Amino acid sequence: MRVIFAHSPESNSRDLRQILMGSGLECGSNDCVPWNALPVRLGGGDADLVLVGLDQRESQSWDAIRGARALTSAPIMAVGSRQDDRTLSRLREIGISEVLDETNLREALDDALERSLLGGVLAGKRGHVISVFAPTSGSGGTTVACNLAGAIATQRSGGVALIELAKEASDMAIVLDLQADYYSGDVCRRWRTLDTTTLESSFSEYVTGLDVLANDPDNDNEHLDRHSVRRTAILTRVCRKVSVLALEGRMSDCELEAMRLSDVIALVVRPDVLAVRRAYRAINWAVDHGLAKERFQLVVNRYGQGAELPLRQIESVLGLRAIGLIPNDARSVNRAMHRGGLIVSGSGWKKINRCFRSVAKQLLQKAGSFNTSAAAK
Repeated sequence: MRVIFAHSPESNSRDLRQILMGSGLECGSNDCVPWNALPVRLGGGDADLVLVGLDQRESQSWDAIRGARALTSAPIMAVGSRQDDRTLSRLREIGISEVLDETNLREALDDALERSLLGGVLAGKRGHVISVFAPTSGSGGTTVACNLAGAIATQRSGGVALIELAKEASDMAIVLDLQADYYSGDVCRRWRTLDTTTLESSFSEYVTGLDVLANDPDNDNEHLDRHSVRRTAILTRVCRKVSVLALEGRMSDCELEAMRLSDVIALVVRPDVLAVRRAYRAINWAVDHGLAKERFQLVVNRYGQGAELPLRQIESVLGLRAIGLIPNDARSVNRAMHRGGLIVSGSGWKKINRCFRSVAKQLLQKAGSFNTSAAAK
């Protein structure tokens, strides 16, 4: 997605260019021009977004905005200090879709891009983000996340990321027998300066088409917070076709932020009273914090155990229809773990493999329909 930035002749556009490119946008040296050169640059076409720096005197930058509005159909955003309501109203009247606070430009740009991509204002590529959330320990959330990511990578022919976002030291790297140079904590620690290049270099290639960023199995991720989760989720949407976020079972700002930035949430539940009750509480917590219940997709894991709750009762309590019943196949799970591999890498005729592929396909369809409905609003 190419961005053109018009600025005052005295300003240094280098820092802003770095922020733009760090957000996964294209902005070459010839895309940063003084206000009076903006019409010529727009005449060259290929602009997906136009940014205009506001000046204190208003005249030159506002003239640039008016001129740009007549020359391009691309969205125009202003960059400046906080404006009063009257000024904001005038800016909207002349075609400004967003005003970005220059004192906190990186975060303001991330927010604006997320809203614009989600709402269909920008035509740039937008990858899918799927969260996997198991509110009860021992429900197999890590196993489900890994195998869904593997199944999606096979269906999508690559471009898939699996990212573990957990506060405590966890087992994904051990389960996958992953030899990693970088872990999630390394990325979260650098969230303020994190860009797509850094994120790309932090992934470990697990199998062809699937890259993994797991937690350090020996150390807690003390840098995981709402800000690092947000930055990671936004950037992985830019640089990957599909990203699977493996979340902890906690109900905190970190999990909520990841869910807000996800197209769909795979809610992993065991068919027992404890797991269903915790899932019920988690759904209500998320809805109370503004998340639409329709974003949750119920996945029942370890289905087929003795004396388990009937599926109809689970669906009735949670108010969700299950999109998949992952069978309680301890043999396949243990064999995959022994070799440090994925269950879906084994024999394709097994029921558990077919279930993972089916759930992965449905989640992708749900994510695509969410994008389409959001863009239509």
